Amino acid sequence: MALHSDFRIRLRQNHEILARDLDARLLMDKLYAESVFTLDEMESILALPTRHEQVTQLLTQLPRKGARAFGHLLDALEEPFPDLREMLLCDVAITEDDQLQRMREILASGQVPARPEYFADRPEEVEKVRSALANLKDSDGWVVLHGMGGSGKTMLAAEALRDHELLISHFPDGIFWLTIGQIRSEDGQVDSSKLLTKMQNLITRMEHEQQERPPNIEAAHDRLVKIFAEYKRALLILDDVWSQIVARVFAVRCRCLVTSRFAGVANQTRAPHLAEIALTAGFTLDQTKQVFSHLTAIPVPELPMEAKHMHDECKGLPLAVAMLGALLKPDPKLLRWEYFLKHLQAKKISRIRSTSSESSNFDSLSASIGVSVDALAEQSVELHQFYIMFAIFDDDPVISSQVLAVLWGVSDPIDVEIKMDHVLEMSLAHKVPASRAQSRKPKLNQPTFRRSHSSTANLQHKISVTPNGATPLPTPSPTAFLNDVRNPLGRARSMSVSRFDYAHYSLHDLQLDYLKEEVVTGEKRKELHQRLIRGYAKKCEDRYHELPDDGYVHRYLAYHMLEADQGTSLCKLLTDLRWIEQKLLHCGADDLLNDYLRFLEYEKRAKLQADTDKPVGVAARRRPGRGSKPAIAKTPSRATGVEDQKVLSELKVYQRFISIQAHRLLQDPTVSIIQLALSQPKSSVVYQQAWMLAKEETVRDSAYYVRQCNAGVDVQSHQLTVRLHQEAVTSVQCCSGSLLAVSCSTDMSVRLWNRITGGMVATLEGHENYVTQCCFNPCDAVQIISSSEDNTVRVWQFDGSRMGTAEQVMECRGEGKFMCCDVAPDGDSFVAGDIPGYMKVYNIVDGRLIHNIAAHEEQIQRCVFSKDGKFIATASSDMTAKLWSTHYASLLATFTEHTGIVYGCAFSADSQRLVTCSGDTSLKVWSTQTTGGESLFTLRKGGDTLLVCTFSPDDKFILAGTVSGNVQVWDGRCYDHLYNVAAHNGWVQGLSFESDGKRFASCSDDCTCKIWALSESARRETAVYDRRLDLFVDYDTGAVTVSCLDKEKNEIVILRGEGLDVIDRHGFNSKGDAIKSFALASDLQTVAYASTEGRIQISKTSAGVRDIDAREASPEHIAAAARKEPTKAEPEAKASLRDAILCDDSTTHSGEVKIVVFSQDWPYMVAASVDGVQSVWHVKDDTAKLHFTLKKSMASHYTPFVFFKTQPWLLSLDTNGRLLVHNLEDGTEVASWSSGEGGQPLTVFVSAGDEFIAAAVGQKLNIWRAQDLAGGQSPLLVAALAGHKDVVRSSAISPDGKRVATGSDDRTIVLWDTERQYSQVKKMKIRRTLSWIIDMAFSAQSDLLVTLSDRINFWLAKDGIAIRTIHLHGAFTKYIRHDPDFTTLATVDDKGSLYLLEVVFGDEDEE
Repeated sequence: MALHSDFRIRLRQNHEILARDLDARLLMDKLYAESVFTLDEMESILALPTRHEQVTQLLTQLPRKGARAFGHLLDALEEPFPDLREMLLCDVAITEDDQLQRMREILASGQVPARPEYFADRPEEVEKVRSALANLKDSDGWVVLHGMGGSGKTMLAAEALRDHELLISHFPDGIFWLTIGQIRSEDGQVDSSKLLTKMQNLITRMEHEQQERPPNIEAAHDRLVKIFAEYKRALLILDDVWSQIVARVFAVRCRCLVTSRFAGVANQTRAPHLAEIALTAGFTLDQTKQVFSHLTAIPVPELPMEAKHMHDECKGLPLAVAMLGALLKPDPKLLRWEYFLKHLQAKKISRIRSTSSESSNFDSLSASIGVSVDALAEQSVELHQFYIMFAIFDDDPVISSQVLAVLWGVSDPIDVEIKMDHVLEMSLAHKVPASRAQSRKPKLNQPTFRRSHSSTANLQHKISVTPNGATPLPTPSPTAFLNDVRNPLGRARSMSVSRFDYAHYSLHDLQLDYLKEEVVTGEKRKELHQRLIRGYAKKCEDRYHELPDDGYVHRYLAYHMLEADQGTSLCKLLTDLRWIEQKLLHCGADDLLNDYLRFLEYEKRAKLQADTDKPVGVAARRRPGRGSKPAIAKTPSRATGVEDQKVLSELKVYQRFISIQAHRLLQDPTVSIIQLALSQPKSSVVYQQAWMLAKEETVRDSAYYVRQCNAGVDVQSHQLTVRLHQEAVTSVQCCSGSLLAVSCSTDMSVRLWNRITGGMVATLEGHENYVTQCCFNPCDAVQIISSSEDNTVRVWQFDGSRMGTAEQVMECRGEGKFMCCDVAPDGDSFVAGDIPGYMKVYNIVDGRLIHNIAAHEEQIQRCVFSKDGKFIATASSDMTAKLWSTHYASLLATFTEHTGIVYGCAFSADSQRLVTCSGDTSLKVWSTQTTGGESLFTLRKGGDTLLVCTFSPDDKFILAGTVSGNVQVWDGRCYDHLYNVAAHNGWVQGLSFESDGKRFASCSDDCTCKIWALSESARRETAVYDRRLDLFVDYDTGAVTVSCLDKEKNEIVILRGEGLDVIDRHGFNSKGDAIKSFALASDLQTVAYASTEGRIQISKTSAGVRDIDAREASPEHIAAAARKEPTKAEPEAKASLRDAILCDDSTTHSGEVKIVVFSQDWPYMVAASVDGVQSVWHVKDDTAKLHFTLKKSMASHYTPFVFFKTQPWLLSLDTNGRLLVHNLEDGTEVASWSSGEGGQPLTVFVSAGDEFIAAAVGQKLNIWRAQDLAGGQSPLLVAALAGHKDVVRSSAISPDGKRVATGSDDRTIVLWDTERQYSQVKKMKIRRTLSWIIDMAFSAQSDLLVTLSDRINFWLAKDGIAIRTIHLHGAFTKYIRHDPDFTTLATVDDKGSLYLLEVVFGDEDEE
């Protein structure tokens, strides 16, 4: 090996001094002794006539004698010429060019491969190798760089050596590169002769003099040991080593860098220092583009999107990238990009072949990967058979040893891990870190525990309920829910071992593709899918919902069933509520909904094949749970037997149920899938299965469930609910070119999601304040624009990845907060409106400000382009809307008829009309063809502020979103109001149609987005009730009677039976008298109702004498109930009741009567009005008369007075906040006292046995001892319960007197123990609610507490554990009514929906 260049430089720079002062005769003996020169060379030098000539010849020949020659020269100079020795040891000024030239010479002499044509910088990986090599500076050792075939190990090792400092300071004795490769004989063993030849060649390169070649491997090994004893600081590089035998032979006490596909290739070398570097990652996207750009001569910014997709498909594997680049190099036109991408996506990697010897030692990707798989077979046939079973897994699998144990039929996952160790060593798979395995769990609103319905733990609390006076049954117990939490599988097995404690493995996609294309195909792969399914079925005895979470089965079981042609089994799985719940909790709704889509497509293809009896071909696949299109399984080889349209229709019912309800299950751990399903219509297959499961669990586990008896069919075609944002959603838009939607929120995020499954596709983060609006570029479906209160409008580019984050490509900053934005139809510009009232138009490419117009005096609420691009409309807080010319930004018209803030505006599809909506509750339609500013039509329905409006793409409909959560649907041609969609529980802030106009999206500050199907004939068929109601149950017949106020008809309706058939109606004759309050007596024979003007009527009803049992209702009633129509008997009943008015009083009260209440124990009725008058009426038999009145009485929506049960007393409040007790019989005052400091009480009540009186005052609940009243004294204050941070709005005392509950506006509930000096038992907070705790009640047995807010919660009274939750259609409810046994409950929400709830018992039969 030649002398290093810096040594030559030192000799060259000091040549004159050396030639003048040096004497060669004093050095030659030493140099000859060290074998630097031969005897002949020494004699020829000394034979020269002059000393100068001798020295010159010496200095000329010395650089050819290798790296060691300079060291021997220094040793020879030490005694005779120490000053010259010091001079040569001094540093030499070496330029960068000198260093580069010197490094090139070292690499060339060491036979290090040159950089390939497709080279890409990999700085992180190179630094790892250099760092490991640097550790070999002072001692021998090995560095092993291992990875799968084609991962770029050779090029990476060579690049690591291109470091001048590393070579000079760490390996001054040189570097020696030796390529090994597969040196096997025909029997598969290492070929000794080939190995010996490799060793002999290395020896020849390193020795100065020609010596006899060693005859065998042992002699060659010994010779190398001797050589490296001289070259102590040299580096040996062994490239592409396949065997430990080869590595052991080269264990010659040296510094060695090895590249190999096998991680443990150097384990038998006994090296004092061994470092292993796993090369698992391929090129980054930028590196891939760098290679493509170099090979195709296309600049990186101009590369087509196919370059990115190719990178994704091959995961940046360097060999694949190089081969693809070489294939594209001759003619890089787009068609060729598309051609090779298609083959990659179709898993046809054998089509990706090398076009030059420089790319690889293999002619195709398949050959490169296959040689490793074949090597595994040579080492272990069993392990090879196990390994090829990976072919059944979908792309990018992360498979735990638990899953492989099921597939391989191995009893213990640890045995799998031991076998996989060898596979890992051969780089045929890699181990996935636990952090990555955990990151694959669904993150969105994932509860922190799992549930099951197979609980057998002992119960400590039971609810003893005897419905209808029957013999006590096995009773529903709220503690069954505890079993679900404590023992998720109902098994004795400890759950202390997490699934993340097991090893997880993954294959490169191309390795997986090779197995699928070349090794495991057709029926063989199908049989392996069946094998995995059989393994899981055996493990759980066909109860798949009981399978523990191994991180795989819940996500992929459906995929394997389709691949195994087990459509019938999958259909059963997807209609099993218990499996549905487990799948949702472990994988999320998106993944589950994709299972339905894949199955329906599978069945469609199966039917097509059965009908045509022809092969249909293989459809494209995709990864479960990702992307915007469902994956399609392989075409089945035969019909599955699931062709019954009824079965498929039922499957779609489950699909829709999940689409709408799944978010509730994922957000609230107290929600059960069975409980959710029990709120479905009774005709639904979802309800019917839930009802059967609930009964089974009630008998087996004493579980507690409540079913909604009157759930109606949703005629509004609700399709999907998604909750991807944590705060109010301010805007939503559907993409016209894909299945994507984009939404933004006050949580400062913009999210892309799938409109079919609700799965999140990408998150756009960067805004620093509320994001006010977002929209797609109509000409570029992957470009999104968003406006924000951070004074910016941002442009984002989504690259089409299945999951990820879009890149912000531009930011435009203004002077004020941007409230809206929109993109022009040609996609070249966008408009934004800000709070100062400026309308700004920007160029979408470079962000250049085109127009900046002072458009309004106050903030712009909405700005929008017309569909033809000619106009821009703006809506403003200054109560005007304006029409502008797009080109000139000139004002064309100002619309001034609104009397409130104009919140929204939208153009018709033909751009001829503009619709605006306002806080004045109206929609107005304007012509864009005139400048007069007069509206064409004014549309108004109800008194709601309208926040957003839009035309449908065909102009057939106009939608308007309201603050009450409704979406108004209007006919866009004749402007008739069609119906309202009860869409949200908050302000509707965004509306957007899909491109075909059949569905629309809505968003709200309730944090949800929803998809709706639009129907021209849809009508709301259910009545809208006021939140007041009364409930009574006849235990002899089981008949349930409910009285409500029908707000639309201004009538009191009396409903009977589970179907809630209308049996009576009552109301004022005068239409001007609006009913404000009402009450139904407990005997059902008398109803009282009062008006906003102070009028009171007391009437007889037919409800108490008509013998209608809901379980024996006539067909006419049943049919009418289904249609929500009155029966034929109703008009007659109504007419007869007009003649049964007992009292019609308009003089007692002069103001609105807030509340009317009948006593259940005494023949009295009380009414209270805002004028401070409280009237007491004696109602008995067929008479009703005023008994007495009280002045200065407080009347409110809450409870201002209560009847005692054991005494004919009435508890009430006066306007000064004092509590009053009066005798009902004579009107005398029994006692009065102050309710305490803190303002007027919000509620008062008396305990069930009249032991205590309580009043909620401010943040406290004061409790007095009622027995003191008997002696005519004011009651003694026994407790002042303070446990809330806001006012106490609701409270209750359990019937046994042991528990007190308080509910507050701080959204918490506190339980108090009366037996322990009113100590606090527990403070409960309802998750994800903005609603107050409005009402509450204890069960008859005092073991259960029910509370009302924006949902109905059931809690254990003993320890406050939440057991069941029923979500409402509306935003909140106000009153809970229940029968004495607490088996039937009823309430009405703010949208007027009535809920009749009944506890599920194990012995009841469905009617």
